[in-house]
Amino acid sequence: MKKMFISFLITTFLLSGCVSADIDANETQPNVQQNENLTATKNEDVSEEQVSYEIVYNNLTLWKNSIDTTWGRGFVGIKNTGNVNLYLSNGKFDIENPDGTLATTKDYINVYPQVIAPGETAYYYMCTTMEELSLETEYKIVPKVDAKKATVELIRYGVSEVSIVDSSFLGVEVVARVENTGSETESMPKVAAILFDADGNPISCMMTYGDEFAPGEKQGVKATELSSHPDVTSSAVASYEIYAYPEQYQF
Repeated sequence: MKKMFISFLITTFLLSGCVSADIDANETQPNVQQNENLTATKNEDVSEEQVSYEIVYNNLTLWKNSIDTTWGRGFVGIKNTGNVNLYLSNGKFDIENPDGTLATTKDYINVYPQVIAPGETAYYYMCTTMEELSLETEYKIVPKVDAKKATVELIRYGVSEVSIVDSSFLGVEVVARVENTGSETESMPKVAAILFDADGNPISCMMTYGDEFAPGEKQGVKATELSSHPDVTSSAVASYEIYAYPEQYQF
């Protein structure tokens, strides 16, 4: 049953927690078409607390895979510009044509990580087949973002021993060790890896779940993307951010 639950979630991704690093790579970086970044802000003043965020990145990339299927990868970066932790719920992407008309829409867009501190950036991420779109057209993502003050705790587990290698069938593969640095047993830790190119732009995102582990216990995890742009290789990855945390819900 656990394996079925994990498969479903993946198909539809303060302790020490996030690990980020730069990679010294001189190889040619991927040539990925990038739309013009969008900037938007939302502010709510609640007493002395400020709930505020900014859209700092917006990109949709299309490509054909080896069997001529059109795939799309979308990233929207949300930076916490307020002074309280933010909780981000799943979002929605409207995909617009150059003239502003609606081309298609995608629901239940996952975001990684889900709880972010002031100054941190999370990414709404989509990777799916998009046969209804043309590689010859410049589309734009219009995101629906659901961000509110977090009432759940910001919990991050330790991440170490990270390696990024090329996979024969699924682009790149991230292998890491996570440690339960909390005080309670976690039944199914969530691990999300965001990979960046030399310009600091996200080029790949992957998520997996670990096994139950007790405080102080470590375990290895491995993650791959459902489908990767052909230019995304280990040598194209200049830096990464990896988050390990419990699945949390806020209503």
